[in-house]
Amino acid sequence: FKEKFSSNSINIPYTVLKKKYDFVNHNIPKVIYQTYKSNTINKDLYKNVESWINLNPSYQYEFYDDERIRQFLLREYGPKYVERFDSIKVGASKSDYFRILIIYKYGGVYADLDNKLLKPLDEIIKPEDTEILHKQVNNWYDTHVLMMSPNNELLYDCIRIINNNIDNKMKGTAINVTGPNVLRKVIGSKKYIPKKIVHQNNYIKVHNIYHSERNYVYWKDIHYIF
Repeated sequence: FKEKFSSNSINIPYTVLKKKYDFVNHNIPKVIYQTYKSNTINKDLYKNVESWINLNPSYQYEFYDDERIRQFLLREYGPKYVERFDSIKVGASKSDYFRILIIYKYGGVYADLDNKLLKPLDEIIKPEDTEILHKQVNNWYDTHVLMMSPNNELLYDCIRIINNNIDNKMKGTAINVTGPNVLRKVIGSKKYIPKKIVHQNNYIKVHNIYHSERNYVYWKDIHYIF
């Protein structure tokens, strides 16, 4: 797998401030987070980024590349978390780890870059909401979108499990070591009843632009995440 950017590349802004204010208190902070190893991406992916920014003028947008993630981890969690992040060699797993930590600490909305938003978040997230879990078309819980208040109990358990998996250099696929199977395991073990659920087809379209990487990372039995 090789990325092809050159003249087809564009830089994502690290911060886009709100364009309007609704002056209503929301339990889920009105901030959208996305990540990639650098802020230079394919123009097709950038169209997805624009959907999250343009449809949500009352939300602040924050982009984190690997270096900004390291600064966040050092500031909010400490050097051990930076060490864990740097020990991960697969980009998808780095993203898995970051999204859980940023939403647990600050709350807000996380979305993968290959997700195109189809409707404003204000039609999905209400001021009283504290947690909205995302389900794929196959009805499985997933983590490629997170919408939560800070200090969510599910994410707390996910962090504990993922830290243990990283520290023990667990063998297996990204989906099991750092990905959505961790959340599914937590929900199952706690017999947890989600506060609110949103289904993928109701608000996003997933563009698997780098399909070969997705298959390679998530669906094959790789053993060198670390």
